[in-house]
Formats: sequence, structure tokens, C-alpha cells
Amino acid sequence: MASPEKDTPSEPWKVRLVGTGTADERVLCGVAFSTSISLDQADGLLSFYGASPELLQFKGPKAWYTDEPLSLSHFRTGLARTLLLSLDQSEWLHHTNINPFYRVPSPTHGGELTITRPATRSTKAVAVVTNFGGRAWWLFKGPRLRNRFILHPDVDLYGDPKGWSRFRRWPWSKAGVPANYKGPTDCQLWEDSQVAFLSGYKVAICLENTVDQPNYFTEKFVNAVRAGCIPVFYAHPTIRSSMLQGARWIDPADYGFDCQRTINTALAADSQAFQEANDAWLQTAKVADTHRDKVWERIADIMRLKLETQLPAKKLIPVRQ
Repeated sequence: MASPEKDTPSEPWKVRLVGTGTADERVLCGVAFSTSISLDQADGLLSFYGASPELLQFKGPKAWYTDEPLSLSHFRTGLARTLLLSLDQSEWLHHTNINPFYRVPSPTHGGELTITRPATRSTKAVAVVTNFGGRAWWLFKGPRLRNRFILHPDVDLYGDPKGWSRFRRWPWSKAGVPANYKGPTDCQLWEDSQVAFLSGYKVAICLENTVDQPNYFTEKFVNAVRAGCIPVFYAHPTIRSSMLQGARWIDPADYGFDCQRTINTALAADSQAFQEANDAWLQTAKVADTHRDKVWERIADIMRLKLETQLPAKKLIPVRQ
């Protein structure tokens, strides 16, 4: 019996890709994204990560995707502020979008969710942080909370030596690395080597860069549980009630944000109980949906819908299934 026919576009929609800082191209869900497509040849426009003035120039289907929190300097430029005021809901693919359909998450991993379980671990806590929050970090709630924990003497701190050499605990302090700073790791956030490094410790301080932004969730927690660490993580209510359902962690909010009580509790906890719960959580669909490729597929689906509804239909040809 002949297979049913289905109309599909004779060629993919062409979407100009900007904001990445590097040449890139991919075809997903009938949409071709490429940095080499010119604006006058494009059916649509996607600014990926960085703000682009082309978002103001282009009048067709367009969107800006970025996974950074709104508190970042990323959004303090005149261009970014103008875009935040001018783009509509369907053009703002961000975790803060009030419309869940256009709320695209941050990717948390790019390969398989492998886990690492070494024979022995340090009984201390570890933190891997490259950016301490800038020279005025103490003015911002997120960096202020995170730095209190990662600078605790019971925590081995690792990160970029150049960045940490500029650290000042207070405006009047002399710049220099903190007392608990141990050096760089030579690992990348998206590599299994980062997970392997964390696995040498029982506890991982994996606080986000911001604490008051809804639906913000990155690779930090995922890396910690893949490493088998007990995560010290402050969960925004929107994350606690959705993304982290089924996971286990030590939340500073449960201990009055007291560093010593929180860290002591984590160090005294049963690692196996946390690992069993978190290993099962890693296999859930909600974690799978934060794979880098899944995030791109979500963006492509949104762009395809915008193209199909805002532009005249492309010529269709029947394709047998």
C-alpha cells in the first residue's frame, strides 16, 4: 500500500544568524540558520546570544535568544535596552518571557549525561567560578550571596587566575586572589573534564550568578550532580517547583543563608542518598530538554512557526513518508 503524501517546503526557510561572534550554520525543522545569509536574502533573522542592531532594521520574522540573566552587563547597553522595549513576546526567546511558549531555557549540557564516581573524594567543598561579579560585585544580590559561600575557608576555590587577581573584597581592599583560591582547573564548562574535576570533592558550591530571576537555570547544578557531589544550590521558587522536582540538594535558604551551617550540613550528609536521587533526576525529560541540541530545536520550531504565519507560504512539493 502506498505511503501517504505530505506537503513539505521545497527548500528550507533562510534565517540570517547574528550575535554568535563566529561563523555558524545548521538546518533544523525546515529552517536553515547561517551567518552567511545576507539580510536582504533572509526570510527571517535570529540574534543568538548577543544583541544586534539588525533586529531593529529587519521587518520580517525575527527573534533574540540569549540565556544570560537580565542583571548581567550584557543588557546594560543602549542597544539592549532599546531591544527589550521594542521586541514583542514572540521575538524575545528568554527564560523570563511571561509566555511559556517563548520561554527558551539555557542549555545545561552538550553531550551525553555521563556520570563520574571516583573511588575516593576530598571531604571538603569545591567551587569553580571564573567571574566573581565585577569590581562592584557587592552591589548585586546574586554575586554577593555566591561570593560569601565560595570565599568560605572550608571551600577550595578554583577559576581564572587573571580574573581573581583583580578581586577586591571591599572597595578599599587591595586587589588580589582570595585566601582560599587554589588556581585554575584547565577545564571547560561544557567538557566532561569539568565533571571529572568536581568529582574529586564531596560537596560542590554551584550557586547561580543571579538569585532573583525566575526560570534561570544553567549547567552548574547539572555538572555537580553528574560528578556525584552534594550540591549547595539556592533554588528560585520557579525552579524548585519545576526543574528540580525529584532532585536533592542543600539549599542555603533552609539554613538562614548561614554559610557555616549550610556547608557543615552538606559535608555531613549521606552522599549515596543524594547520588541515587540525582542520578534518577538526570534521566528525566526536563533535563533532556536542556541539551544544547534540544534548545536549538526549540528555537527552530518557534522560528518556523513565525515564518509560516508571517510570510506567504513557500511552494510545496509532495513528499512520500
